[in-house]
Amino acid sequence: MSEATLIYLGGGKPQVLLGIFRDTLLEQAILGAHKQGAMLAGASAGAMALGQAAWSITAEVVAQLGPYFEGQPIPPDFRLPPISMVEGYNLAPGMFIGPHLNALPPALREAFWAAMPSDLLLVGIDEQTALVGSDRQWEVRGRGAVMLRRGVHEEIFRAGQSVRL
Repeated sequence: MSEATLIYLGGGKPQVLLGIFRDTLLEQAILGAHKQGAMLAGASAGAMALGQAAWSITAEVVAQLGPYFEGQPIPPDFRLPPISMVEGYNLAPGMFIGPHLNALPPALREAFWAAMPSDLLLVGIDEQTALVGSDRQWEVRGRGAVMLRRGVHEEIFRAGQSVRL
């Protein structure tokens, strides 16, 4: 691992990924390799783990929200069930990375954003889309868009556009 130039963190549930790696030699090796210049790439839960915080997506949350992902109408009085947050690796300090943005029904997406701590920059990334770069200079690649949102201020970036974080 110490000689790795690219480390990929796959999907699943962020709290599981972070919980398995937390305080292990593997976690130390991953973070050490990154500190030495290795690129970290994450998809889905792996992307979420790179931020300051990530959702804890439990079986109960999936059971409650699943029907809305399958097309069931979201009632006007919808309230998001309690979803706890877990500490991420904070390699994107002050940011919450939200993958699958375009897969979320708009009303559900708004409910998620409304439940976020106001001090975090929300980085929403569509499916089949990547945010590639280092430090504070990034570029959108792929078929979709990247949304940056803090409070009610929102910016959308499309493929080829530069994003300053």
